[in-house]
Amino acid sequence: MKKIAYSLLSIALLLCPPLLVAQGTSTTHYYLYEFTTEYGNAAVIFEINSDNPTSPGSEFSEVTIDQLHNKGYQSPGEYETNACVYDGFTDPQTFWSGGSWIDTIHLPSGGKRVVCGSKTARNLWEGPGPLYVACSTYSMVVLPFRGPRSCVFAREHSTWGYYTKIAVPFDYSQLYTIVWEQKGRHHTGNPNNMRYSRATVRF
Repeated sequence: MKKIAYSLLSIALLLCPPLLVAQGTSTTHYYLYEFTTEYGNAAVIFEINSDNPTSPGSEFSEVTIDQLHNKGYQSPGEYETNACVYDGFTDPQTFWSGGSWIDTIHLPSGGKRVVCGSKTARNLWEGPGPLYVACSTYSMVVLPFRGPRSCVFAREHSTWGYYTKIAVPFDYSQLYTIVWEQKGRHHTGNPNNMRYSRATVRF
C-alpha cells in the first residue's frame, strides 16, 4: 500500500510541480501611482506575481486588490480580461507569453476611461525567473478637433516572478474622441529575444 501511495505521489509531482510551487511560495502584489493629465485623472497599476517582487518605484504605493476596487479601479488582470482589443503572442519554444490590450469604459459620471495595458508572463513549468515589460502609450484627439499624436506614458520594469502586468487608466470627457495606441516590449531575461505587441482603439 505504501508503494502504491508513493507511486501516486511521484506521478502527481511529475505532472504538476510548477503549480505546487506557485501556490506555495508566490503571491500577487499590486502597486498604484495616481496623477493628473490635461484631460483628467490617470493612474499606473502594476500586478506582479512573485515571491520577491521589485517595486516599480518610490512614487508607487503597494496596495491590496480591495483598495484598488475601493478607489474605483480594477487590477491589470481584470482589465486584461475585459479588454476590447488585444494583441498577444506565445513563444513557440519555451511558451512564455506577452501582450498588450486596451479596455474602454463609460464612467457613471458620464466621462470615459480608457485602460492601456501590457504584460510579460513565464511558462509555469519553468518556474519563476526574470521578467521584463516595457510599454508606450500614444494618444491623438480626433474630435471635436484634430490634435497631434503624442506619447502620454512610457515605462519599463524588470522584476522576478511568474508574471508582471501594467495597466494605465486615463479618464477624460465624453466630448473627446481619442485614438489610443499601446505598444509593448517583452522578454524573460534575454534582451536578444525581445518580442513586441501593439493594440489600438478609437474611443
